[in-house]
Amino acid sequence: MTIETIWVFVPLALILGGLAGWYLRARSGLSGSPEAGAPGESPPPEPVLVARRQAVQDAEKELVQLEARLARLTKAIAALQNQVQESEQERRRLLAALSEHQNWLQKDHPNLHGSHS
Repeated sequence: MTIETIWVFVPLALILGGLAGWYLRARSGLSGSPEAGAPGESPPPEPVLVARRQAVQDAEKELVQLEARLARLTKAIAALQNQVQESEQERRRLLAALSEHQNWLQKDHPNLHGSHS
């Protein structure tokens, strides 16, 4: 894994982890808000429950969007890695051809090598 890949995946993993934690906390009712109440108390009023449900739905939608974005970025990274690999193979091929050409010049045409006057 290259440093560029790490710079992409680490922030995305942190975002997804934070959203998953927030989602699970909201879903379990441990939001830490004053309306949450202590265990054993009566449930929060209906508007609070509706707001929590909406927050969970919003978080789920955002998580789906982030997962889709992560999938697109993963594909883009794979494509870039393939391009880099192909470029490296082409560079090696060109270096080999250049080396072969230089050897040909030195071996078959020694007068061309080193004197232009």
